[in-house]
Amino acid sequence: LTFLLTNSQRNAAKYLSSFAWLMRKTFNLSKANKITLEEELDVLTSYFKLEKLRINDKITFQLEVDPKLDVESLMVPPLILQPFVENAILHGISQKQTTSVIAVQLTLEGDYMKVVIEDNGIGIEKSKQEKEKHPQAASHKSSGLDISKERVALLHKVKNEKALVEIIDLSSLGNTTKTGTQVTFYLPLIYED
Repeated sequence: LTFLLTNSQRNAAKYLSSFAWLMRKTFNLSKANKITLEEELDVLTSYFKLEKLRINDKITFQLEVDPKLDVESLMVPPLILQPFVENAILHGISQKQTTSVIAVQLTLEGDYMKVVIEDNGIGIEKSKQEKEKHPQAASHKSSGLDISKERVALLHKVKNEKALVEIIDLSSLGNTTKTGTQVTFYLPLIYED
């Protein structure tokens, strides 16, 4: 709403149109058990463009897809990537004053697609500290990330494997210049019938 009130009519109309398209697409995809990776990436890119408009171009999105991954026939659960990107924007990037980067890298590793989502935001620990300073913001509990972790775990349970969603605060790795968060997980390769 703030975006609509503080921007030109043209920008507001563009935002509303994009938002409406994304909501329709999200609603339609949420009915499916699985969608193509191509559809997932299309929705993710559209979501990112909306967020970029909302926070005044303060973010850059980098998407790298291994050419060995067949995006047209590889199936994934709908909206499996978006909550991780949303979390990076809300908790890491939106609190930074400088331009930030969110990088999504998808690579083929054996019978799995490795997903790495990395941002150069403020990091997990600093985000927690900011929440402590602003208790009204800390009262909000987002469940999207927890639900996504559970969905990844369910995919692995079918194969009797333990799923791992690894979330690392990059500033905790001892490199004093690197900040942000990195999320890594694996999705089993499932192809369209």
